[in-house]
Amino acid sequence: MQKLATALVVFGSLIMPATLVMARPVQQGDIVVVIVPPWRGADAVIEDAGGHLVGPWRATFGQFALSSDPKFIPALRRSGAWAVLNGNALAYLCGVSDV
Repeated sequence: MQKLATALVVFGSLIMPATLVMARPVQQGDIVVVIVPPWRGADAVIEDAGGHLVGPWRATFGQFALSSDPKFIPALRRSGAWAVLNGNALAYLCGVSDV
């Protein structure tokens, strides 16, 4: 039982900073990370919401996106996005500071 408690404390201390940074609110005009279910293409969800892809990399569940439309974030959720996260925060966690 003590090993489990220790493992939970270690895991929590490692994951908590990333969770707090990623929880920053998304604002209009920010680069966002769009998380989609595997049966939907991120590019289709983003285009349906009026945005465009950012960057050359694609992941199974998510994609960086951008739009100047003030209704982009709610439109992403209506188009099927599971989550819309702050892309600048993710870039910061990856060591990129000039996004």
